[in-house]
Amino acid sequence: MKNRILTMATLTIISMTVNAQAFISDAEKDYVINQQLEKKQSYRDKYNTPGGPDDIIYPEAENTHQNLKEEKSLRGIEALNKRVKWSKVKELGTEENADSLHYQDSYFFYFKENLDEFTDKNQLSYINDIISLLKANENLTVKIYGAADSRTGNTADNRLLAIRRAKLISRYIKEAGIEKKRLHGYSLGGIDTFPTKEANRLACVIIYKGIN
Repeated sequence: MKNRILTMATLTIISMTVNAQAFISDAEKDYVINQQLEKKQSYRDKYNTPGGPDDIIYPEAENTHQNLKEEKSLRGIEALNKRVKWSKVKELGTEENADSLHYQDSYFFYFKENLDEFTDKNQLSYINDIISLLKANENLTVKIYGAADSRTGNTADNRLLAIRRAKLISRYIKEAGIEKKRLHGYSLGGIDTFPTKEANRLACVIIYKGIN
């Protein structure tokens, strides 16, 4: 008899435990569902998304992780490109290492022999890029260097030709509404910095932030 009572008591305890576990499991499930619904509702209210909460599609965690990896990779490429462009600017011998702290971007333009005319009119798109940057950020200023090939022409002519090339770039930028005080022009005269004559017939635009 005692064993029978003990067995029944054990079964009762087991049954209570199972019921309790079932109850807790249901409660947890309800909690999770309610949290998801609240999250979806909050998302809908924040972004004014039409439809019910169940219509909202959330990005998967894996996709979010992939997007972060792609953004990091893109930033790395941009940083590398910036260093490469700065290295080319440094070849001119006009900028200090400390200037790299303020450096934002740079563009090289190339000209026909003895002229202030671009070798390729597609270079005008670079000027549009420069203007867009300057309009987007008033703290940006520009240095414009003009140069000629020292192996072509004489010293006096090359100095004047370099000035004309720098002024051409400056004029385009000013005509777009950029204040003259943000532009600083320089003549390098005749140079032999780069291997070919064509590469020395140039104007270089360097964009800085926080330098007046």
